[in-house]
Amino acid sequence: MFAERLKKSLLQAAIQSQLTEQLPTDGNARDLLRKIRAEKTKLIATKKIKAEKPLPPDTDDEIPFVIPESWCWVRLGEVCQMYTGDSIAESEKNAKYRCLTREC
Repeated sequence: MFAERLKKSLLQAAIQSQLTEQLPTDGNARDLLRKIRAEKTKLIATKKIKAEKPLPPDTDDEIPFVIPESWCWVRLGEVCQMYTGDSIAESEKNAKYRCLTREC
């Protein structure tokens, strides 16, 4: 019982950005998001990744709770590439995501 309450308490503190002090050198989520978008644009221009359909903007009714001012809500597809099931070739899966040695 105590462990479960502690787990929930830590998760809540993490969501509210209360686990560590925010340092000015840390920057904020908006700056990081701009860098991610710029890198993604560069990768699309060099044809290393494919352009994707734009995702719809977040709406107020989709936001489940208030976050610190230095954070921002984004859709997962804005900051990473997602692969599901057989969406990539088996050879690419083996090359990028599977460990083929005994050390794994």
